[in-house]
Amino acid sequence: MSECIRWNCKWSLGAAKLEKHGLFEIIKYTGPHTCRPIEPEKFDSELKADEIEPMVRLHPTLSFAELSEWWQTKTGYGLETKDARAAKEEAVKRVFGGDWDQSFEDLPKLMSAFRSSNGLLVDWRYDLFPNPKFASFSGVFWAFPQSIQGFQHCRPLIVVDTKELNGKYKLKLMIASGLDAANKFLPLAFAVTKEVSSDSWRWFLTNIREKVTQRKVLCLI
Repeated sequence: MSECIRWNCKWSLGAAKLEKHGLFEIIKYTGPHTCRPIEPEKFDSELKADEIEPMVRLHPTLSFAELSEWWQTKTGYGLETKDARAAKEEAVKRVFGGDWDQSFEDLPKLMSAFRSSNGLLVDWRYDLFPNPKFASFSGVFWAFPQSIQGFQHCRPLIVVDTKELNGKYKLKLMIASGLDAANKFLPLAFAVTKEVSSDSWRWFLTNIREKVTQRKVLCLI
């Protein structure tokens, strides 16, 4: 039985050797291909994505360098960073649906759904330059009310940190956590922003003060 190696394609072809004449005949055919045709300029990255996709499913946060190292171990051949990027972007698109730009379009819908169902607290930032009529994404802050309620029983301490996000757009994740009596971290608030600066820190911490906690005595690390 032969099957198409492309993800989720239903095409298959089965053959068997028949006793009556000792020749092989096709006994089962399922077609045509249900996978997307590969554009010539994307052929190479599509094939690499076929190999990389299972790894992306297991470890979606792998960096391009880590994927290149894995590829070298698996195939014995090197994989340039630009090729690893193209292959991973295609694999991410298959695994999680859509693409990077579509994800930005879907983000307001996701936040709105969380706000309706769980009372999520959200604050958006938009870049109005160079054309105020076409604002672009600059940042989004969010905090779950369950975490806010839990913080009332934690120490008067908030730990903040940042993390670079790997992807097409080099965004930054800002994180605020509380600390309970057992020295366990409580995820408190998050933000994704285009850059980490004094202005973005002011925006992030102001949201924490206004939306998360109004404790008068509070230590910030």
